[in-house]
Amino acid sequence: MNPKQLVFEQTYEAPIERVWRALTDKEQLSAWYFDIAGFKAELGFAFTFIGSKGHEQYVHQCRIIEVDPPNKLSYTWAYEGYPGESIVTFELESPAEGHTKLVLTHHGIDTFPAEDDAFSPANFSEGWTFILSESLRNFVQATPFSLGAMIQADRATVWQLIQHPNRQWGDAFGGGALVNDTDWQVGSPVIWTDLEGRIGARGVVTARQEQDTLEVTFYDDIDPVPGAPLGDYIERFRLSANSDGQTGLTVEIAGLPNTYIPSHKEMWEKALQLIKTTAERKSADGPAQTK
Repeated sequence: MNPKQLVFEQTYEAPIERVWRALTDKEQLSAWYFDIAGFKAELGFAFTFIGSKGHEQYVHQCRIIEVDPPNKLSYTWAYEGYPGESIVTFELESPAEGHTKLVLTHHGIDTFPAEDDAFSPANFSEGWTFILSESLRNFVQATPFSLGAMIQADRATVWQLIQHPNRQWGDAFGGGALVNDTDWQVGSPVIWTDLEGRIGARGVVTARQEQDTLEVTFYDDIDPVPGAPLGDYIERFRLSANSDGQTGLTVEIAGLPNTYIPSHKEMWEKALQLIKTTAERKSADGPAQTK
C-alpha cells in the first residue's frame, strides 16, 4: 500500500450526471457521504465536516481547488488541530451509456501524524472502500422493483381508488401523505405533501391508459426551477383482470436509489394492502362509477 497516495476505482450502473450530482449536491451528499452545510461545487469554496473513529471526532477542513463538471472535483483535505494537508480528487468518465467509472485519488496522506492510526493508509483505505463500494454505489444505482396484489373488485373500483390516495392508501407513507388536487391526466402535476402541507415530492403524470396504466414521473428536486427536466424516479400502476372477476394491481418503481428500496418496499406493501382492503369493501357496497 502506497504510504503517500491511495487510488480507488469503481464502475457504477448509473449515468455520469447522476454520479456527479451525488458528489456535488448538498442534500444528496448528506444521504451517502457527510452532512456538509451549504456545500457548493465552486472553485475556492471552503467547507468543514465531522468524521469519527471510535470515540474520537475529527473536524475535516477542505477547500475546492478544481471543478470540471461532470468529470472532475478536487479539494484539499486537512484536520483541525493536526499538521498535514492532503488532496482528494474524484475523476469521472462514461465508458458506456448508463455507466460511470470513478477514480478517487487521495494524495498526501503521509503528511499527517504517522503515530495516529486514524491517519494510517490502512484506515483511509478502509473508509474510502466502504464509501465508494457500498454507500455511493447504493445511492447512485437504482434497481427497479414491482409489487402486486389480486383484488376481489372490478377494475373500475381499483382504478378509481388509486386516484384517491388521501386518507386512504396514502396513509402508508411516512405517517400519512396527501396528493394536492390533480385530474390525473397526462401532463398534470402531482404534488405529495405530509399532513402539515410540507411538500415531499413533485411530479407529472407521464402516461395514462384508462383502467389500465397510470404513470407519474418525479422531479429530482421538490422545488424545481422552471424548465427543469423530470428525474429518474417513476411510479407506475398497472391493472389487469382475470376471468373470476378479480383485478390484478401491480406497482412498478424505477429510478429509486437502492439505499431507499427496503423502506419503500415496506411502505408500498402497506399501501397495496390498504388499496386491496378498501377496494374490496367498496366492491361489496356496490359497483364503482368510472372516472
